[in-house]
Parts: sequence; structure tokens; C-alpha cells
Amino acid sequence: MGITVLSTAAAIPLGNYPNGSFTSPVVDIPDAATDVEFDIAACTSAQPTIWPNSTTTLTLETEFSLDGGASFISGGGFNNAPGGVHKNKLGQEIPIDTFTTSIPSGSGRKARATFTIAGGPLRSSCSAKWLQIT
Repeated sequence: MGITVLSTAAAIPLGNYPNGSFTSPVVDIPDAATDVEFDIAACTSAQPTIWPNSTTTLTLETEFSLDGGASFISGGGFNNAPGGVHKNKLGQEIPIDTFTTSIPSGSGRKARATFTIAGGPLRSSCSAKWLQIT
């Protein structure tokens, strides 16, 4: 299995975001992309102001268009991910929370993502990587 990063874009720049929902602008999906990876900055000892509160939650919903943006279908996501310091099974802090989902094949595809914050504000950033997994 090979993974090629086709391009990376900032889905949301580093900032302080209030409670509520924010939908990203609609973007083009590279024709060769099979998946998209969202990398969300998380709290660590080195970055204690990034999403520090476990009571602050983030929900991400992805949507894809197969008809140039006329209509969108759900692409998956996650609900109510908590902030705070997260550690892997070795006890190491995880500076980036990652979510990856497959994209329906085709050309002329579009995407958007909706971020919903509760218990905020939330200080973080998110980038999106368009991947080709073969």
C-alpha cells in the first residue's frame, strides 16, 4: 500500500473559535484523490493553549459533491471529540488529532467540512491533506 500526499490546505487557520458551527469554503478535490486526512492541532505540554479543556468538544462532518457542487453527500466525521492532552499507548503526548475518510471516485468533485464547537471557545487549527492511497 502506498500513500501519496497530493496537496495540503488549511481548513481552518490557527485561531480562537467560539461555540457554534463553521462551514469551510467549498474546495476542489484533486482527480487522483482517494482519501482526505484532517490534522487538528491538539494540546500538549509544549503547546498548552491549544484546545486545553476536556470539556471543549469538536464535531467534524465532511461532505462531498459529485456534481460540481450542486448537491452534497455525507462523507463521515466524528462527534464531540474532547480537548485536553491525549496520549498514545506508549504514554507519549499526541500533538495532532487525525481523521481520515475515503472519497467517492470521479472528476469535478468538491468538498466542504463543518466544524461544531461546544463548551468553548476552542483554540486550534486544522489542515486537510488530499491523499492517493494505492
